[in-house]
Amino acid sequence: MKVNALSRRFIINYDKQLTITDGRITLRPLSAEDINEYHAAIIESLPDLIPWMSYHENHSIQDTRKELAQCRERWETDDSYSFVVTDSIDGKILGYCTLNRIDKQNHVANLGYWIRSNHAGKGIASNAMALLVKWALDSCGFHRIELSIAQQNERSLRVAEKAGAHREGILRNKFTINNESHDVVIFSFIPGDI
Repeated sequence: MKVNALSRRFIINYDKQLTITDGRITLRPLSAEDINEYHAAIIESLPDLIPWMSYHENHSIQDTRKELAQCRERWETDDSYSFVVTDSIDGKILGYCTLNRIDKQNHVANLGYWIRSNHAGKGIASNAMALLVKWALDSCGFHRIELSIAQQNERSLRVAEKAGAHREGILRNKFTINNESHDVVIFSFIPGDI
């Protein structure tokens, strides 16, 4: 009998040494040592994050510390895998990406991401997406990676299209962000797409 590792547990142990890179950017697990620089990236990017995510104007270092602890806990329970996107040369944090909403039975995960505001528009998000998708599909046993993007988030829609994600359709009133309902565009990657 063939036992599928995904049905038991994803074999993706938290390892601070794990890196996924293309030589330009590197993805590595978010860790407690990232607290100050990661928090600075969030604060700098709040005007771009608040419309689409659960960040708020008064985001504190304690909020970031709590987020980091939750990311580590969720990694250990295979509920999500969170990475910082860094510059491969100087190690500066450029953004964040995650595999979350993991469906272990069907081998599916959602991909989320954001890029530091002063690095947006440089192809970093689409590169990070491609790296994470390839790793998830080729090395981790996922069969499908989904993206759920608010229809009004035009920048994020362009990133998904640039990375080669397949647009599948729209789910009406799928997300509520800041007490406002949003239609969501669903994109996906399956093995062979990247």
